[in-house]
Amino acid sequence: MNNNHRNTPSKANLLWITLAIANLVLVFYFINNVFSSKTNGQSNLVTSTSPTETTTSTPETLLEESILNEISSDLPNKNLSQSEIPLFVVSFFFNQKSQLYAFHPEGIPFTRLIDEPYEEIHPSTSHDNKKIAYSAKKNGYWDIYVLDLTDGSEIRVTDTPEYDGSPTWSSDGLYLAYESYHNGNLDIFIQDLQDLNINPIQLTNGNEPQYSPSWSPKGREIAFVSTQDGNEEIWLAKLDAVENRFIKVADRPEQTDLNPRWSADGNKLLWVSDNNGYPTIMQADFSNGNPIITKVAIGDFAFLTSNLFSFIQLEANQNFLISKDQSGQMVFPSIEIPGKVNGLTLIDNYKNNDFLKSILEKNLKLVEINNSLESEPSSNYKSELVLLENVVAEYPYLSNKAFGSFNELRSSIAMATGWDFLNQLDKTFIPITDPATPGTAEEWLYTGRAFEFNPLSIHAGLTTTSKEERSGQTYWRVFIKARYQDGSQGMPLKQMPFDLSARFNNDPKTYESGGMKIPIPEGYWIDLTELAASHSWKRLPAINNWEKYFNSARFNQFVYSNGIDWYAAMKELYPVEAFQSPTPIPTNPLTPTVSPTIRYYRSPTISSTPTESIMPTRRPTWTPQP
Repeated sequence: MNNNHRNTPSKANLLWITLAIANLVLVFYFINNVFSSKTNGQSNLVTSTSPTETTTSTPETLLEESILNEISSDLPNKNLSQSEIPLFVVSFFFNQKSQLYAFHPEGIPFTRLIDEPYEEIHPSTSHDNKKIAYSAKKNGYWDIYVLDLTDGSEIRVTDTPEYDGSPTWSSDGLYLAYESYHNGNLDIFIQDLQDLNINPIQLTNGNEPQYSPSWSPKGREIAFVSTQDGNEEIWLAKLDAVENRFIKVADRPEQTDLNPRWSADGNKLLWVSDNNGYPTIMQADFSNGNPIITKVAIGDFAFLTSNLFSFIQLEANQNFLISKDQSGQMVFPSIEIPGKVNGLTLIDNYKNNDFLKSILEKNLKLVEINNSLESEPSSNYKSELVLLENVVAEYPYLSNKAFGSFNELRSSIAMATGWDFLNQLDKTFIPITDPATPGTAEEWLYTGRAFEFNPLSIHAGLTTTSKEERSGQTYWRVFIKARYQDGSQGMPLKQMPFDLSARFNNDPKTYESGGMKIPIPEGYWIDLTELAASHSWKRLPAINNWEKYFNSARFNQFVYSNGIDWYAAMKELYPVEAFQSPTPIPTNPLTPTVSPTIRYYRSPTISSTPTESIMPTRRPTWTPQP
C-alpha cells in the first residue's frame, strides 16, 4: 500500500475540518456581539422593532410588550431588599372619609400619616423626599397644603372656596402646579411657593376641562388631561415655548386616557387608558425623540422609579397595591386597599427621616385596617322583613340584617349631598311571586338585602354614571349631584360620563351601543358607589343584554351581601323548597314518533333522573309587618 496516499487526508476529513473551523468562527462572532451589545447598554430582552416603527413621526405606534420587557432595561439587575422599598402613601376612602395612609411591607400596615379628622386626597412627594403636598378639606373647602416631613410644619398654598387638587412639584421644589375649578371649568395653575402672595399663573384656559397635571422631573414640561377634542386625552405643556406650547401625546379618540405620571428619570410618561373598558397602564417612551407607546400593565396610579414599578390593580369592588422589581416579580404580596383610591405617592429613604418615623410610630395601629373591617356577626335569630320608615317604594321592606346599614348609608348620603336621595326608591324588597329581571339568574331583591334607587334621577340630571369594565363584566360608577354648588360638597367630575338615557334619542348607533359618552357636566358631585361600598353595599355587574334592555344595566342596584352568597341569603327568609323545586323531565317514549317536519337542530339528550333548577315558586311566603 502507498504510504503517501495513506497520510493524505480524504475529502470527507477535509470537509469536517472546514466545518469545525467555521463553527468556531461563528461562536466567536456571536459571543463578541453579545458582549458589545451589553457594553452599549442594550438589553437583549427588549424586542427590536422595524425601522418604520422606530422612525415614524407619529406617536401612535403600539407595541404589545409584557411589563417584564417594558421595564427590564430601566432597572438594575439586583434583588430589592426591604430597606430599598419606599414608603407608600395612599389616599383611600375609609370610614366615610378619604385620608392619607402610610404603608411599608416591613412592619407598617396602613397607618394614618396625619392625625387629623379632615379629608385628604392627591398626595405628591417633592423630589428631595422632604415634603408632601396634598389637597385637604380643613375649612370646609378643598385647598392645597404642604407638609414638611422633617419638622412637621405646614403651609397653606391656596385659600379659595373653589375646589383645588392634584398638586405636582417642579424639579427644584419651588413651584406647585395644580388643578382648580373656576367659572364652571377645571384648569391648571402654577403657584410660586417662595411668595404665596403672588397670584398663581393660569397655565390652561379653555372651554373644556384641563386637569390632572404631572410636572416632568426634567422641569420644562407638564403633562395633563384635556377633553377639548371631545375625549379624554393626554397633552403636554412645553413651558419654554411661546407658540405651539400644547402638544397632544397620543391622538386616540376611541380611548379614555387619564392620570398621567412621569417616571423618576423623566424619560417616560405613564397613564391609564380605557382599553376595551379595562384600565390599562400605557407608557410613552421619549428617550429617542419620537414617543413609542406601549402597554405595560392592567391597573392605575402607575409609579416607575429606578428600581421599582408600582401601581393599583382595580377590581369591581376591591383595589390592590402591586409592586414589582426589575424581573417582574412582586416584591411583596398584593395588599388589599379597603376603599377607593384617591391618590398614591412614594417616599424614599424614609428610615433616615427621624421625624417621619416618629409620626408613624405615634399613629401606628396594632391591627391593620383590613382586620378592622366590620363583618356580619353570627346570630341565631331568624331574619325577617322590617318596614322602612319615610321611604316611598312598592314594598318598602328590607331584611333586618340589612336594615341598620341601609339607614346609616341613607344618613351618610344626606349629609354628603344635602338631600335625602334614598327617600324615593324604585324597588327594595320584591315578593318571590313577582318576576325577576329578564336574564337574572339570582335576583337579590328577593332576599331583602338589595335596593334600586329611582332611575328617573338620571333623566333629571341629578345622577350620572361612568362605565367601567372589570373581569369581563360591565359595572357602573354612580355620582349624585350635590345640593349646594359652592364647593363645600363633593368634587368636580374628571371623567366623561356614559349616558344610558341617550339610547332614547332616535339615533340607531346610540341605541345599539346602549348610550354614549357625554361631555363632563358642570358642578360638584358625590361618588355614590364609593359611599355605598364604605357601608358594605356593593354594586352588581350589568346583565349581558344591558345594551338593548335598560333595566338590565342594573346601574341603580346595590346589594348588602356582607360575605354571604345569594343562596344563603334566600334561606334566611324562605324554606329551601320555596325557591328550589325539582323540574321533572319526561322519559323517552317506547316507540319513537316520526315527525314530518325536518329538524335543523339536534334534540337534547334525555336524562332519566330529574335535575333541580333554582327558580322562584309562584306563591307568597311572607307577611308584611304592620
